[in-house]
Amino acid sequence: MAGILALTETEKLLQSRTREIFQLYDKSYQEVREFGMTEALSGTIYIGGGESCAFSCICRSFDDLHRQYPGIGLDVYSGDHIDVVEKLDKGLLDFGVLVKPADLANYDSLRLPVRDTWGILMRKDSPLAEKRR
Repeated sequence: MAGILALTETEKLLQSRTREIFQLYDKSYQEVREFGMTEALSGTIYIGGGESCAFSCICRSFDDLHRQYPGIGLDVYSGDHIDVVEKLDKGLLDFGVLVKPADLANYDSLRLPVRDTWGILMRKDSPLAEKRR
């Protein structure tokens, strides 16, 4: 009979920190590599956030930037606001897209010209489908 293995809290912390170290290594390696490749503006922009229509605005802006500077890349991280703020604080992200209410006291910020609309999907024969709200 096979046993089930589970990580202790200490092992979970070590696992998390190891991932962060590798992410910082990868980001640093990429930055140094890109710096040595050309004198032209280049590099990778690291941005994180939850699923939001704000990313369509960001992608349009990046597309314009990328046409002007093809050496610039975009790396997008999808996560909740807690993950995004943690990665911002650790230097793993350059920018974060946060939905209000969010504590922005420690950051420079700007409001994006978009508004998310949320909804719910269900089967037509669900009793909830008959409700107006």
